[in-house]
Amino acid sequence: MVSAVFMFDSILNILTVIHFCSIAGLALYGIHRIWLLIGWYQQVPCDTKKFVKYLPEQCPIVTVQVPLYNETMVCERIIDAVANFEWPEDKLEIQILDDSTDHTREIVNTRIKFWAEKGRDIYSIFRPNRTGYKAGALANGLIQAKGEFVAIFDADFIPPPDFLEKTVSQFSDLK
Repeated sequence: MVSAVFMFDSILNILTVIHFCSIAGLALYGIHRIWLLIGWYQQVPCDTKKFVKYLPEQCPIVTVQVPLYNETMVCERIIDAVANFEWPEDKLEIQILDDSTDHTREIVNTRIKFWAEKGRDIYSIFRPNRTGYKAGALANGLIQAKGEFVAIFDADFIPPPDFLEKTVSQFSDLK
């Protein structure tokens, strides 16, 4: 009987030690999170470099690539988003890289025709086979690209109109 009570006390002591070690681990984790938050609040803002406002003749040519594959629900909005970029029309090339096998092509062609009539340099590249999938479509589009910079957008992402203005200026030597 004495050994059973001793064994029960030993197990209880072991469980108590495990419990307090777990609590100590959680406390250290919480302290670490607080330390990270304090560091985050004290950091210098990222916008220390001001955006360079290009003059239209200084703007580099930018090629925007949008690879698509059977994305009927989102293809129209991404095409409209990249066609609405605030960038000189003669310095922006938009490639819609469509490997679709459904009626996405019809929607793409309609939007491309709409934006081409408004003066945008926008065209689609259809491949007969999907070699390399979307990466293969991007590589195929690069062969025809004329831009100094290439921006690639998935159909699920909608960039703001000033995306190129803010991004390309970070690569500028202009002061």
